[in-house]
Amino acid sequence: MTISAQVSDVLGVAEVWREVQRPDGTKERVTMSLVGKVYQGRFMAGANVRNDGQAETYRV
Repeated sequence: MTISAQVSDVLGVAEVWREVQRPDGTKERVTMSLVGKVYQGRFMAGANVRNDGQAETYRV
């Protein structure tokens, strides 16, 4: 999954990142890189492997 964001600051932007929370509650910090005029970062979300038919939820 690719997430994009337009980020600006009058003093300049030194770093852009996002935090992804997995269904089990663990968190991962993903650095975003400037591509053209937007920052982008990729995160590999796992397949829904639950047996009960419920969807897994990731939070960004």
